[in-house]
Amino acid sequence: MRILSVVAALALAPLLPAQEVGKLPYKMLDEIFQKTSGLDRSKVAVRVVISSKNSAVKPGDITLTIDSKTAGAAKLALGPDGSIRDFPQNEALRKENPFIVSNQPKGTLNMTADVGLPVPAEKSFPYQRLVDGLTELNAAIKKQAGVLGVFVGAATKVNFQFGDPKATVTVPTKSGPTTLKADAQGNVSVLIDATLAKSDAQVTVSERPKWLGLAK
Repeated sequence: MRILSVVAALALAPLLPAQEVGKLPYKMLDEIFQKTSGLDRSKVAVRVVISSKNSAVKPGDITLTIDSKTAGAAKLALGPDGSIRDFPQNEALRKENPFIVSNQPKGTLNMTADVGLPVPAEKSFPYQRLVDGLTELNAAIKKQAGVLGVFVGAATKVNFQFGDPKATVTVPTKSGPTTLKADAQGNVSVLIDATLAKSDAQVTVSERPKWLGLAK
């Protein structure tokens, strides 16, 4: 299974594979969020995740600070999964391009960027949301320089990432609802068929997934 990343989908190849980020220039993160600003965030989610190579270091142990000499130091908020929240974007910071500095030793952190779908708060939701998310992403890929369509191709699957091998996803099929079980890593891959959304079909999960990734 080839998981799509925002880096690949939006021509930010220098960020893959996962990159060491003891400190990095503001411009590097700003470009990710700029290039994804045109996506409808009600349909598509973008996350930049900071993680440690040391399994003993949890996301809550990591801090990132924009070391701006003009605006002053500003700490970035990280979610429970290490994803960056509310990244500040303005022309003053772009002009200065300060370093973003971590509290971890150089070479011990990784940064990855993914594009997926917003995780619904409820355990049952319209199948149409999955269709809309894939449609939005594939339209964005098509609008980019032609090379993107060749390099990435269209997303056709949604990967429910639970982290729990006991998790299940019930989805509509042409023969009726089908329940899919997670693999050993706690993931369920669902091939999306837009024609199934016409009947207001529902998706039901046994638990709320941690992330809804996209795949070919």
